[in-house]
Amino acid sequence: MHCGDLVDGEKIYRGHEYELHTHGASAQKKYTVDNYPKVAGIKTLVIMGNHDESFYKTSGYNVVEAICAERDDMEYVGDYLAYINIDNIRVAIMHADGGVAYARSYRVQRIIEQLSPEAKPHLIFVGHWHVNAMIPAYRNVEGVSIGAFQSQTPYLVRKGLMPNVSGLVVEVEVNDKGLVGVKYDWRHFYIMKKNDY
Repeated sequence: MHCGDLVDGEKIYRGHEYELHTHGASAQKKYTVDNYPKVAGIKTLVIMGNHDESFYKTSGYNVVEAICAERDDMEYVGDYLAYINIDNIRVAIMHADGGVAYARSYRVQRIIEQLSPEAKPHLIFVGHWHVNAMIPAYRNVEGVSIGAFQSQTPYLVRKGLMPNVSGLVVEVEVNDKGLVGVKYDWRHFYIMKKNDY
């Protein structure tokens, strides 16, 4: 599952276009189609994030949908929030808004607090802030803030922020009543590629 921002978009902040290595929706789409990892037997379910949406806002072009149309191992499942049912487990993937809170877990906590009982998933994975945080079993929801696959950009340097370049492998144990246990295996890239943004 991918919590959004497959591409970097354009004009997200002042001067953003000067920090990109690939310009325009078509070029960013092609770069992603050609470079997003492909592993036999693995399908990526993906939602739109705010960087992806920059092309939609300026021209009505859904770059995530276009990428998924060219990759049989990727499926577009919505904008900003999607629920995925796997057996009897409900998983939410979300692309949030706002900046990184002082306490990294705070924003995920607030999202879980605002979920109505009928909308609560067993697990929620939230992208946008480029940092990792976990809140286990909060209101009976496993809450995770997902890092990014983008190294520190000049924008993040100016903001004094360092991203967690990482992925997460989740092993879920279930029974006929639902969730029993969850194991998390973070895959961090402690040494980032220079200018990998």
